[in-house]
Amino acid sequence: MEDQKLEFDLRNVLAVLRRQLRLIFSIVALVVALALAYVFSATPLYRAEALILVDPSEQNLLEPGQVNSTQAAVLNSRVESEVEILKSAAMAQAMVQAADLVTDPEFGPSLSTRAKLLQAIGIQPPELPDGDALLKNVITAFSEARDVRRRGLTFVIAVSVTSESPDRAAFLANTLAETYISRQVEAKVNSALAGRNVLQGQIATAQTRLALTSERLDNFIFDNLDRLEAESDDGAITALRAQLASTQSLQAARAALSADAQGALEEGNWSTLSTTLQDQVLVELERQRLELERRLGDAEEGQSLAVDLQAALDEVEANLQAQASQRVVALQGEVQELEDQIGNVRDDIRNTLLRSDLSSNTLAEVFTLQQEAELSRNQYTTLLSRLSDLETLASVQIADSRIVSEALPPTRPSSPNKRLTLAIALVGATGLGIALAFANEYYVGGVTSESQLANLVQGPVAGSVPNFELPRGLTSVADCIVDQPLSPYGEAFRQIRARIDQTLKKRGGEPGRGRVILVTSAVPADGKSTTALSLARTYAISGVKTVLVDADLRKPALARQMGVTPNSSLLQYLSVSDPKELQLPLFSKDPKSTLNAVLGDARSEIPTDQLVVSERFRAMLDVAREHASVVIVDSPPVLPVVDARYIADQADLIMFVSRFASTTQRDIRYAMDQIKSSLTADVPIISMLSHEEQRERFQRYKGYYADYTS
Repeated sequence: MEDQKLEFDLRNVLAVLRRQLRLIFSIVALVVALALAYVFSATPLYRAEALILVDPSEQNLLEPGQVNSTQAAVLNSRVESEVEILKSAAMAQAMVQAADLVTDPEFGPSLSTRAKLLQAIGIQPPELPDGDALLKNVITAFSEARDVRRRGLTFVIAVSVTSESPDRAAFLANTLAETYISRQVEAKVNSALAGRNVLQGQIATAQTRLALTSERLDNFIFDNLDRLEAESDDGAITALRAQLASTQSLQAARAALSADAQGALEEGNWSTLSTTLQDQVLVELERQRLELERRLGDAEEGQSLAVDLQAALDEVEANLQAQASQRVVALQGEVQELEDQIGNVRDDIRNTLLRSDLSSNTLAEVFTLQQEAELSRNQYTTLLSRLSDLETLASVQIADSRIVSEALPPTRPSSPNKRLTLAIALVGATGLGIALAFANEYYVGGVTSESQLANLVQGPVAGSVPNFELPRGLTSVADCIVDQPLSPYGEAFRQIRARIDQTLKKRGGEPGRGRVILVTSAVPADGKSTTALSLARTYAISGVKTVLVDADLRKPALARQMGVTPNSSLLQYLSVSDPKELQLPLFSKDPKSTLNAVLGDARSEIPTDQLVVSERFRAMLDVAREHASVVIVDSPPVLPVVDARYIADQADLIMFVSRFASTTQRDIRYAMDQIKSSLTADVPIISMLSHEEQRERFQRYKGYYADYTS
């Protein structure tokens, strides 16, 4: 039999929700209670937000008029890059250091709730992290409290920090923004200084190259000065050469004199120094020094005269030191001035030669050397200018971002949002409750409606039987079929019988041969034996010849419910080697109807499946078919034992009983699969609910039922 597609309609859905309303309300109440406990016990958190405006044009104070024509996509990428920088671990670490969050009680090391509980019961909690591990934990805690978002497609970045204190939240948000801006300036300064460091190396190389090219030009000119002077035949060059020689001679003499004076000054040889410099002031001071030394030598040590002479000597020597230093410095200045004059004369000689009428070869050679020197000089000058620019740029760097709105302490906590939390909890709990309701309805819980059972077994449902308490004086609820025929219980079985008759009529059958109706269930206590007896009595009191067979050889129950003691049991009939040995009749009479029954009186001590598949059992059913129009067989439940699977193939119709809200859907599915797999022919299977607890439907038709309350 092919599985039918499961279909839902609105009425079925509403019915499911109505049946599972208690479960839905329970889930909603539980989740909302948990949400209430959370919102009233959670520590309130405050979020403060600062706004940063990013200028992606990268301002340069040295070139304020520069226009940036960067494309919009690149500018957007720049802003997104700044957002990622603000989110980086390096920025979080800088913030931790700037705000000293390692010692902060909120972000720093603290005992967890579990550790506090362990400590409360006397168990030593684990040691708190330190060093790098502590820093990483603090960075992680701050990163979780930080949030960085770009406001739409603008150049504004919102930086927010969540804290337990509103003032602390505002302080941390502002500190984070300021740290970001200061790091941005620091990065630009470091970039400029890094460029300066690179240029300094290049300047040293350019300076060496400039000196080398200038020296090559000078060496060529002055090594060939006689030849060049002869070629130029210019008297100015002769005069300049004479001036150069005179200046060089004077410079050498003054340099030698400066060196001797410097040496005498360092040694404190005032006599030599005054003689070398030929300075009258120094000569007079030296004479006074010598006179004071002589007089000091004649004076007695410790007398006031000696003290005065020593003070006068110290003053003269100090004057000598000062005057000599001035004269030596002046002399060194003269030497440097003469060196500058020599350089100027050499430049004049070089320039005069280059303007003279020299030969083509000489001019070409000189011009090449001059161009090399000029290029080196230009490169050196350019590098020096760029170095100065970078040093200036490093000192005047400003950030490309600025704070446009400082964070203010929030007036209300951002978390927990009580209304939103409760709303989400209510909506989520309702959704969860509905989902669990459908899961319980169709997969987990028991069956609580005929429509649910129909969807589950994928087949027709004959109806449901109300759960009636056993009336006083009756042996079984099935007695109501005879004693209370107009009760809801009796009417329920007449409706089930009508559904069975309609199904058997459509199926057709062999004339004159009774129909076998197998009554079974998935598990014990589903009410199958009571159902079999009630259905059999329903047929019997309507005038239909009916035979009831108690084929539950493991646990026969029909004899007890009918209140009779069988003359012989089905187990005896199937177990004896020769049925003729049974002297008593196999059939027992029902005391309340014309029903004939094959009953059992004891549990089988041998496997029963071999008995129900025997030819004797089949022959017994054939005899029952010949003498009755309806043969109802009460079999064992499907899941505990295998007997029902073998009997099912001998039935014309199978009545599958499920107990209201008790039999699990898993058991029903598994039992139905077992039954269907046992059938070799297309035997109809009809389901029904027993022990239905919802009596609204029966109360609506109360006027059509007899009142048996007395």
